[in-house]
Amino acid sequence: MKSIYEKQILAEKMRKNVNAGMIQRLQRLQDKDEPITRSVFNDTAQLVTSGYFKQNYEGSLNRDAQTVMTYLDGDYIESLKTGEWITTIGGLPFKDKDFKIVEENLWNNFKLKLK
Repeated sequence: MKSIYEKQILAEKMRKNVNAGMIQRLQRLQDKDEPITRSVFNDTAQLVTSGYFKQNYEGSLNRDAQTVMTYLDGDYIESLKTGEWITTIGGLPFKDKDFKIVEENLWNNFKLKLK
C-alpha cells in the first residue's frame, strides 16, 4: 500500500497547482501504514473542474464533462452535462445517473489492484 501512497504523493508534487494539504494527508496515511479502506479511498478524493483536471491530471475526459472526482492511483469519475456520472473500469466505460453506483464500481475495481 505504501507504493500507492508514494505514487500519489509524487503525482501531487508534480502538479502545476500543488495541493500541500493533500500531500500531508497522504504522508500521514503512509507513515501510519494505513490500509486503504473504502473510507480512506473516499476521504482522499478531490472534486475539481474539468478545466483544472486537464491542466493538472493525466487522462482524457468526455467532451461533456463538467467536474471530475479524482481518487488514488489516478482513478476518476466525471460528471456529465446529461446528469450522468462516468468512469472507465477495465478499459470500458461505466455510466449511471447515481454517483454512488459508479463510485462503488470504481472502488470494487480499485480493491482488485490492492491484491
